[in-house]
Amino acid sequence: MFNYFIDYESILAFPIVSPTAEMTRPPKENRQFSARGRPRNSSAGRTRERILDSAEELFAQRGFQKVSLRAITAGAGVNVALVNYYFGDKISLLNAVLERRAAPIIDHRNRLLDACAERAEKTGRLDAGEIIEAYIAPVLLSKVEDSNNESMQRMIGVAFSDSSLEMGRAIHRIFRGVAGRFIAMLREACPELSAEEFHWRLVCILGGMTYLLAEPGRVRRLVGPEFDALDKNVAMACAMPFLEAGMSAPPARPVSAGAAGLGAGAGAGDRDAFQTHTSTPAVRTSSAA
Repeated sequence: MFNYFIDYESILAFPIVSPTAEMTRPPKENRQFSARGRPRNSSAGRTRERILDSAEELFAQRGFQKVSLRAITAGAGVNVALVNYYFGDKISLLNAVLERRAAPIIDHRNRLLDACAERAEKTGRLDAGEIIEAYIAPVLLSKVEDSNNESMQRMIGVAFSDSSLEMGRAIHRIFRGVAGRFIAMLREACPELSAEEFHWRLVCILGGMTYLLAEPGRVRRLVGPEFDALDKNVAMACAMPFLEAGMSAPPARPVSAGAAGLGAGAGAGDRDAFQTHTSTPAVRTSSAA
């Protein structure tokens, strides 16, 4: 079930474990510490990657709140002190995990959105379907420059149901720039929609994307197992015509001159109202990844 009401004031605190609290150390010849107690440079990079890999796998499976530092370090084969040394705390570790996987997705999205803008210069108008595909494809399709994209898919999906909200906050921060660009371009492609109707159609677009990523299996249990819900290529091929048609459909309600959103007839007040409405809504989902 998605979290539609977010308490952004609630922050979980995780204690910093001191290295002195460790009770077990490897034999002297196998230690990863120098004489000054710091990890040796030769193994530091590998140790850090093992921690990130373990945290990524567990966060993608269970979300943020249900994963302990002890579980992460057990999977990485290191002690808790090394997590604190490399990352500081659990939230910083989450940020590092997400940033490692988000970079190629953000770059891919921006390049596809650039292509949409270039085509619009020739045709005279942005295409809503192309913009939606440019935003969804890099994160939904598994074969896009990053072999670990599947983990990112699951983490984005989990973020919408993780009761801790920390993963949703982190994803929102990391993807905020490209998400804002996507929304602005999509809005320009749909000038005939009021700000209100654009908002709700955008909710449906992002909701559909999130469900495709999370795929909790409910639909499969309802209609039967004959379709492979994990085949994202088929999901993309079937979902895109539906999402494009929904966003491009004629307005459901007549648009008055004063409520034309960011259309050609909108004034400065309409634009300011829309920007405020979309950037700081009172009710928002966990993330617009």
